[in-house]
Amino acid sequence: MSLPVKVKLTDAEINRFCDTAIQRLSSINAISADVASFVNKYREHMLTSSQSVTPPMAGYSHIIDFMNEDVPLCWDIPKLMASTAKGQRELLSTHQVTSLIDTRFFDDPFGRSYSEGPILLAEIPMCIPQYCVIDGNHRAIQAFKSGDPMIPAIVYPHQSHMEYMSPYSKLLFTICLNIVAFSIYVEGKISDTDFEEMLLPL
Repeated sequence: MSLPVKVKLTDAEINRFCDTAIQRLSSINAISADVASFVNKYREHMLTSSQSVTPPMAGYSHIIDFMNEDVPLCWDIPKLMASTAKGQRELLSTHQVTSLIDTRFFDDPFGRSYSEGPILLAEIPMCIPQYCVIDGNHRAIQAFKSGDPMIPAIVYPHQSHMEYMSPYSKLLFTICLNIVAFSIYVEGKISDTDFEEMLLPL
């Protein structure tokens, strides 16, 4: 499915996103100045980023809810489909897969799928649920309505599907992942070494 996606946040949206992150992370028992410094590094990077416009791609757009802010992500599906070896082939419960799909797809009058092959799922570690269907929504719904209990799928870990995001989506996704890593670190759930390994370069 190809949808228009806002790939460049306005300065006001970036500031609201970062202010919300600082506010929520500061509620954890950590030094607020460290939280602000960490997030403000990303604020500066986003505000000065030259990746203000991403060319249209034959992809799928998905909005994730991160700290009550909508974060738009977009993948180049044709390239992702050509790299199935980077995902894990699995047979998934049709019921579980359809629970990940926006209910609007169920009532889509143009929802008949002419595609074949496994559906594609992407891991979104910072969200609940931690996966989204990025190709094959209609196929999954057809299987569910037909009573098929299982459906073949290819599940991509975040390190793999990030390669096929639009540049600005990849930037936003990386920042979200790093903020989550930082929040886990300040809660004392991971060591310094684990934190350094989790951080992704911008």
